[in-house]
Amino acid sequence: MSARSETVCRRDAAAEAPWMGLRRVSERALTAGVGAFPVSLVSNFMAFLSQRGMNNVVIFSMLLMIALFNLDTFLPSAKAPAVVPLIPQDAYVLKIEQGQSQLVRNGQGWRQVSPDPEIVTTPAQQISAWRSATLQPEEMAAEPRTEPLVAVVWLAGQSDGLVFAFYPQQDKTLVKTENAWYRLSDATLTGLLPWDQ
Repeated sequence: MSARSETVCRRDAAAEAPWMGLRRVSERALTAGVGAFPVSLVSNFMAFLSQRGMNNVVIFSMLLMIALFNLDTFLPSAKAPAVVPLIPQDAYVLKIEQGQSQLVRNGQGWRQVSPDPEIVTTPAQQISAWRSATLQPEEMAAEPRTEPLVAVVWLAGQSDGLVFAFYPQQDKTLVKTENAWYRLSDATLTGLLPWDQ
């Protein structure tokens, strides 16, 4: 073989060397199985990471898991309608009027003043019903056509009374106060206004 032919052969072998190395790696991956090649890549990547880099990876993974577990807390949720007491819980009630009937404070107790002499509900039960009653917001398409039962609650320290318009319905009692509509809960209209039943 001439010197020129030998030089050409060496160049071809040098050019083929990288491809031969890649071919050997591919053959090893195929021989070892499908999952061996990715595992080896991960292992090599982990080996190149420093101790500080590994700590950062662990911290980032933990933060990601915490964020996933608490994802629902970051999403906006629909707020439930606020339930309000019929009368303020800390209010000092002086009297409750409805038509010609009244529930009047009498010292430490209460007294009912009404044209109806046969009231089954006691004054203590009546004021307890007013204090335990709550109002739930109600969507109204139109105002009821029936006449309401209007009651006024007078509180100490206030010159104007709290006005409530009660609209009895078949399955509920609607209440209008301060230009807002509510549904009466935790009490019955009979318990609030026993003389009008």
